[in-house]
This record gives sequence, C-alpha cells and structure tokens, in this order.
Amino acid sequence: MVLGLALCLFSEGGSWAVKVIAHRGDSFHFPENTVAAFESAVEKQADLVELDSRVTQDGHLVCYHDGGLEKKSNVAEVLGATDFSIETIPYETVQKLDVGAWKHAKFKGARVATLEESIETIQKGSVTLLERKTGSALDHAKLVERLGYTEDLVIQAFDWDFLAAMRTWLPDAKLAALSGKEVTAEKLTDIRRMGIDIAVWHYEEITPQTYPKFGEHELELWTYTVNEPAEWKRLVELGVTGLITDKPAELRRWLKENGYE
Repeated sequence: MVLGLALCLFSEGGSWAVKVIAHRGDSFHFPENTVAAFESAVEKQADLVELDSRVTQDGHLVCYHDGGLEKKSNVAEVLGATDFSIETIPYETVQKLDVGAWKHAKFKGARVATLEESIETIQKGSVTLLERKTGSALDHAKLVERLGYTEDLVIQAFDWDFLAAMRTWLPDAKLAALSGKEVTAEKLTDIRRMGIDIAVWHYEEITPQTYPKFGEHELELWTYTVNEPAEWKRLVELGVTGLITDKPAELRRWLKENGYE
C-alpha cells in the first residue's frame, strides 16, 4: 500500500476520506497486539493498523500495551509473581508468556510479537501506526530505517519529546501527536512547530467547538478509541478523518452502508 494514498485527506470526489484504523489490530475479535490480530486487521482491509511498542530489559522491541503483565498474560505462572512489566524482564522470558488465553481459551499459546515481525505483517497489506510506549527514539528509528519503511508508516506517541527526537533521527518520517486532554491552541501550535500534521485525540474531547481548532492549525484529526456507531456518525459528520477502533470490519461496513465510501 502506498502511504500517500492511505493518508490522503480527501477522496477523489472531494469529500473527506475516512480512514479505518484497527486499534491494537483486530482487537475485538483477537488478543490485542498479536500477529493474529494484525493479520486479521489486514485481511479486513483496515487502512492503518495500530500497535504498541515496548522495550524488554535487554533491549528488544516488542508489542504489548499495558504497563503491567498481570491482566493479559500468565506472568504469575511463568515467574511466580505479578509485579513485572515488559521492561523488567529479558526477551527470553517475555517469549515464555502466553498473551492469548486471557481473551479466550482458543487463543492459548499466543506469544508476544516482536516489533519487527509485527511491522512486516502489517505492511504486507496495510500501513503500520506505531505507538511507542517505551524504548528510545534512536532504537525505533534504527529499526524502521533498517526495514525500509521510513516514509511508509506512521509513528505516534503521547511523549512529544520522543516525537521531536524521531524528527531528528528520521526527518522524512510521518509522525502523529497523541493527546487525551483538553484541546488548546497552545498544544496545537506545539504540534505544528514539530513539523507534525496529524493530531490524535480522545474522541470525547472532540466537539463542534473544539474540532475547528485543528483546521485552524492545518492539522488532520484522528480520534481514539471509537466503537459505537452513534459516535462514528457524530465524528465523521464533524470532519474527523481517522477513526481508531477495536472493530475495523464493523466500521468499514458502517461507512459503506451509510454512504461514506
């Protein structure tokens, strides 16, 4: 997939082109941040597939969202305790974790995916939206550059200092600034100063009053995490161009059925 097409603001007819963005893969139907979830999101034609990157104790970049391991892995079984995170254990131990059984018994045996295999899986038919949780900008930049996807994926983070560092290491990379808080002109100005043109905000903060501020700062707006048709309708009608959802197939079907595609 060509990134320029996937990220185009407008469709050929001049209307807003709404991007379906799979949150942690097809996470309503599969264990989040696993290869199976990413493969399903690609198969269901998500325009972008979001993932979360963390770094192990010994420096390996892997995909996992939560700061702790107790809710979505069998860490107690493997290590005899629950007070561990990806960052406090080595990669060899991380690979012993089961991150599928918490979702359903049929997913038992799913392993923590490396960031590299996850990106390669997604890029076969979609575009990676890489959300950095932990790990240095340099390590992320080296991996993306080595894989040859510098201009073919999107990197987002709540840590805007990380984004500024990524802009230094990868000047041509497509970056997106994440926030979940109040929309202010100061924040949006800061985003533009970093040379970023995509803002990703919590959907509840987007209203008829706040939405125009993004246009005033020449920012494309994506929202997270939106799973209900009533909110899809509200946000699309405001002009939001990217919806991050746990249900990419359902959102795609809704867009088609309601004339947005």
